[in-house]
Amino acid sequence: MGTQFSHMRNTLLALALTMGVVASTAGPAEAAGVPALSGASDVSGYARDGFRPQFIPDAGLPYNDSPLAPRVDPNLHDEHGVRLFQYNGQTYDHPVAQAQWGLSNLRTYLANRDRLFLDRAVAQAQRNIDRRVESRSAWWYPYEFDFPRCAQMPMIRAPWFSAMAQGQLLSLFVRLWAATGEQKWRQAADRTFGWTRPGTCGSRSTR
Repeated sequence: MGTQFSHMRNTLLALALTMGVVASTAGPAEAAGVPALSGASDVSGYARDGFRPQFIPDAGLPYNDSPLAPRVDPNLHDEHGVRLFQYNGQTYDHPVAQAQWGLSNLRTYLANRDRLFLDRAVAQAQRNIDRRVESRSAWWYPYEFDFPRCAQMPMIRAPWFSAMAQGQLLSLFVRLWAATGEQKWRQAADRTFGWTRPGTCGSRSTR
């Protein structure tokens, strides 16, 4: 099992780093006068299994080829515009759904400069910062419902954590930093990225 988690960590490290490095070099940062990340050009220390992170333009970033967000959200959300998830008759926060909705709204804001969409992207990000669990110098984003997996697999008991949520929220934080220049998003990205360090990927990330 240790080997499996080590492989997962190494694979997701490359994914998370690519999200962070690619997003940090996007055009909105230059337009906002935000300096490039220090040392962003030297990624040699993060090579994994023969693969290296590559710099790509905004159009190639995940979710940047999806439709723009509608002004009126047709899905379940609270009074702050934060996406919610219904499961077994109860309503929960859902880090992946919120990260994806945040990315969609941020992309829409960059396209039309309507502040409503930036505020809605910020609301998704802030909700997860407010709910974070801090452990081993990293930030983690919990799910608060039990989740059944495939047949004959044990139930995942709350709170549990998702590598997908960690990576997509990392991307949202980096892109918010690039778009606004606010250091709180840079800090959130740095602390979220901390989960990829050796020694941080243990029972907390795989429950």
